Order: sequence, then structure tokens, then C-alpha cells
Amino acid sequence: MIWTMSNRVQTVHLDYQPRAAFLPFHQRTKRRTVIVAHRRAGKTFSVIQDLIARALNFQKKDRNGKLYSRPRFAYLCPCKGQAKLVAWQYLIDFTKTIPGVKKNETELWVEVPTVTGDMARITLGGADNPDNLRGSYYDGVVLDEYGDMKPDAYSLVLRPALADRKGWVVFMGTPKGKNDFYKRWQTALEQPDKYFAIKLKASESGILDDAEIEDMKSEMEVEEWQQELECSFDAAFRGSFYGKQIAVAESQYKFRPLDYDPTEKVSLAMDLGRSDAAVIWFWQVIDGEIRFFDYWEQSGYDAEEVCEMLALKPYSYETVWLPHDAMHQTFASKKSVMDTFIEHELPARKAPNPDAGNRVMHGIDAVRKFLRLWPFAIDSDRCHRGIEALKNYSRKFNRASSSFTSEADHNEWSHGADAFRYAVLSIKDEDLGRSVERARTKHRSQTQARGQINTSRNTLDELFAARDRELIARARNPGRAYD
Repeated sequence: MIWTMSNRVQTVHLDYQPRAAFLPFHQRTKRRTVIVAHRRAGKTFSVIQDLIARALNFQKKDRNGKLYSRPRFAYLCPCKGQAKLVAWQYLIDFTKTIPGVKKNETELWVEVPTVTGDMARITLGGADNPDNLRGSYYDGVVLDEYGDMKPDAYSLVLRPALADRKGWVVFMGTPKGKNDFYKRWQTALEQPDKYFAIKLKASESGILDDAEIEDMKSEMEVEEWQQELECSFDAAFRGSFYGKQIAVAESQYKFRPLDYDPTEKVSLAMDLGRSDAAVIWFWQVIDGEIRFFDYWEQSGYDAEEVCEMLALKPYSYETVWLPHDAMHQTFASKKSVMDTFIEHELPARKAPNPDAGNRVMHGIDAVRKFLRLWPFAIDSDRCHRGIEALKNYSRKFNRASSSFTSEADHNEWSHGADAFRYAVLSIKDEDLGRSVERARTKHRSQTQARGQINTSRNTLDELFAARDRELIARARNPGRAYD
């Protein structure tokens, strides 16, 4: 590295031999970078070296050809303590031989001289309080474990801070479901002209020893292996409430295209929200199977607008299940959400609430049982967003103890999961029984119309028994075709 100070040119040698997997990263030219890497790939080690090298070589000019002064760079983790733990010693060790280096351990920054004789500052920090990041500018920012950060930390605070000097950003981490990090990865793949993207799987990167990989694989759960070492965004991740049940349901062809039956009534369950998302699951119970065939999610809708949306649907509603807070009156209107739905002649009822007293786990256990044992199917296309909500609904992570709590994390996925919980709590055994009886009646009517039925009691009983056997077989093997 070449830098100048007091009209002298000196050479700085960083004691760093990049791994082959990270060479393309160091040679990148795009302003935006997404790194999806397996555990122990060395991404923190590499990005700290990259930050130092870019700080030493900083000589960017503005549109008038004037050099920008006092460059600023940042390495951010979800919290400041984590940044200090994983990166501070690297930053100190890698810069200690650079002449003129300065450091402040209290504020977690290091300053190194640039090629122009200026001083560039590299700061470590946390994104858990985005307001603390306001008021500064940045020439480059690394966001480590971005999937654990609030998206607003970047979009509302850091992105504007990079604007005036056209700074660069690196989003990196290991998958934890389809959160904002996943969206960044998808965007990077879709926009290769704007993003540099790299994914390092343990089985492909060559960084970890093959024997060690196999040993780790033997000690890890399948979903942990897929997520932590094979960088799968689709794997059920640690902390997920329903991850394992969803994986089994997928293998049983529970998620598949479904048809809406206009001859059958529709039930729905919703989670309310205006500033947050409002979510609705729609289902029919047909032939002894609960079929979730439609899903709706929008932000900014009030009760009146939701009712108008439901009126436009071609559905005949049997029951509209509302959460317990739909009973509350608002100060502005003196009218509850329940009142609004009833005024629109919708068959609204309050969903059963085992969560009273904050016992949310009762409802979560009911959903787990439903996913394991009940005959159901979910439309894989229209309900895709809802399926992702069930996959990603998870516990909060306690960074102090490095463990998951029993409390649910309130994020973009919790609304869809909450509405599904209300649906499950509302569905009863009798609903399945009535659907089977309706199927019997429909089958008998169709058979009579064809003039193929023997009216003797024994023959009719045999017909019903055969139909029952078919329904049981269909519930056990939903992917099988039946006549």
C-alpha cells in the first residue's frame, strides 16, 4: 500500500494473504455488495482487511475535482458489543504496524493515514439504535449479520449517509430465513450491473477441511446444516416455531395449487393492523380437508376498507374470525372493528383466545399440532407469502445469553403467523364432519341424477363407507390422484 505524509511516500505492507474465495470481493468495483457465507468462512477477517486497505488508499474527488477530506468508514453488527467482540482485536492487530495510526478503544475507532496525507477513520458500532448513527457521513459501510438488523437502520439512516460522497456498502451474513438479507441477495442476483454478489457454501468454498465438514454435519440437525454451512434461505432456521412442521408438510405435498369451489362457503381469519400489516387467510373445508386457497396482506387499511375489499371478492362467507382486539372501540369513532364488520353484513365472530394473559405458546402449540395431524392443504401460489410467514415466524434472540427466548419476535412475518393461529383456533372437528356429510350428499345427488343408485339401505351404506375410506386415504396421501 502507498500513502503520503509530510511530503514523504512510504510503503505499508498489510500482513494479509487473501483466501482465493475472497479475491473477487477485494477486486470488486460495484458500490453495493452482498456476501452470503457459511460459518467460519473468514468474512469478518477479510472485510476488516478490506476496510483498512480502502482507507489507506482513499483519494476520491467530488464533481469539481476536489479531494474529499477526512474519509469515514464503519463496520456495524446488530449491536455494538458484538462488533467489539468479533472485530476490534482484528482492527488493532491489522493496523498496529502502520506509522501514524491512532486508536480510541472507548469509542471503538482507529484512524490511519491515507495516500493524500489525510486521516481516515474506521469505526465499529451497532445498528440496534439507528438514531445514534445519524448526523455523520460515510465513504464505506460493512453491515455484518445484516439479517439480524432492522431494515430501517440502512434505508432510513445509513443510505442517506452514503449519498453525498457516493459511498459503498457491504451486506453480509449467514441466512436466517427470508428476511431483508434474503431480499438483498435476490436484488443482487437480479441487478448484477449494480451489485457484486457472492455465496460461499462450505461444500464448495474450499475453506474448511473436508473431514471437518463431515464431522460437523454428523453433529448438526439437517436444518442447521443447510442454513449455517450450505447457506440455504429455505431451510427451517434455528428459533423458528414451525420450521420442522412446515418441512414435513412440504414433503407430504401439503403446499400445492388449489381450486376455489364456488359451491362451498368460505371462512376467513385475520390479524388487524393499520400502521402494521393487516393479514387474512381464506379457507374452505371440502371433503374432510381444510383448504387455505387465498391469502391477503396489506398495510394502511382500516376496517371500512377491508370490508370493501371483502365485498369485491366472489366468495360467500360463512364466518369472519376477528382477533380479540377487534372488540375495542377507537377514540375517534366510538365504534369497534367488530361493529364495522357487522354493519357491512359480514358474519363476524371473535376468534377463540387461549393467549389471554400472554399465553401465546398455547396457540402456537395448537398450530404445531394442526400442522402435524390435521388434514389440510395450502395453495402454493396465492398463499406463498403466508407460507413464508409460517416458515420465518420465530423466537426473539437474546444476544446477552446467545440463546432464543420463548417470546415471539414481532417482525414482518408475525402478522401472517398470528392470523393463521386465529384460523387454526377457530376450526373445529365438527367442520370436518359437516364437510364429509356434504360430500356424501353431493355424491348421492350426482349418482341419483345419473340413475345409477340402488335405493336399498345396504347399498347406500356401502357407498358411504367407501366414500369414508377414500377421504381417509386422501388425508393420509394428499399427493395421490383419486378417481
